Amino acid sequence: MGVTVPKFPNLFLLYGPNTNIVINGSIIYFSECEVNYVLEAIRELLAHDARALDCKQTVHDAYNARIDEGNQRMSWGVADVHSWYKNDSGRVAQNWPFTLLEFWEQTRAVNLDDYELLS
Repeated sequence: MGVTVPKFPNLFLLYGPNTNIVINGSIIYFSECEVNYVLEAIRELLAHDARALDCKQTVHDAYNARIDEGNQRMSWGVADVHSWYKNDSGRVAQNWPFTLLEFWEQTRAVNLDDYELLS
């Protein structure tokens, strides 16, 4: 989900995959959203007396499918475009293809249904 990765409980990423802003805003804003998300996740861990939370693989995969679809509609996602935005397999692994508002909406609250709480 850009901030968490399956099979790495309690690993939180700032400026993780597909959280690079290209056309409309500030990476500082993204970082602030991510920090607030991480703090909320820690609060949820404490509130549920859990030792860890782990992003569900199905949630991760659905999120990445949505990101990939969005990036394919952008100039940097076109198959004929070759840039550092793409990894060796041609996937855009850097850029957030949506608005700042959508990133804020995605990170403003932790949805515990997206995670497995580990006791």
